[in-house]
Amino acid sequence: MSKFTEEKLEQAITKLLDQEGYDPINGETLDRKPEAVLIKDDIKSFLSGRYKEDGITADEIDKIMRKLEGYSSLDLYAKCLS
Repeated sequence: MSKFTEEKLEQAITKLLDQEGYDPINGETLDRKPEAVLIKDDIKSFLSGRYKEDGITADEIDKIMRKLEGYSSLDLYAKCLS
């Protein structure tokens, strides 16, 4: 049996994301600092699309973004793991 490596895990996850219709993006091309955890434009776009029928406003989205930005990177990472 072959050893399960980080590379094999990455390949498995990439394959699953491909099957779900996600397009890969090179992280180095993202318009953000390397230490930034949030991809703000993606979150704003998701929120505005997902809650459009509920009438979400730009002010509400900004409030959500400020709340997310108030968390430390470690807090956000820990919440993803739980």
